[in-house]
Amino acid sequence: MYSATKAGLSGLTKSLALEVASYNITVNQINPGWVDTPLADILSEEERQEVIDVTPQKRFVEPIEVAKLTEYLISESAKGITGQNINICAGLSIGC
Repeated sequence: MYSATKAGLSGLTKSLALEVASYNITVNQINPGWVDTPLADILSEEERQEVIDVTPQKRFVEPIEVAKLTEYLISESAKGITGQNINICAGLSIGC
């Protein structure tokens, strides 16, 4: 279910980006990995360590990193970036 939903969002991102591109509107998808938020607090110390062990950068992403990426993507500096799926996951999406 999770993978199917992600694939659907990916298609929606590309389709919507194409639809609104002529209006100078950008649409992108941010795919965060494990972010160090209260949601991650449900993990036991053992589970946290497992996440760190399989993440190439050996860490959780900090919320400020996701915020800064979002800030950049909505800025004028990123006006040429649209229809993209951007992973911010400390390398989790590429494996170890």
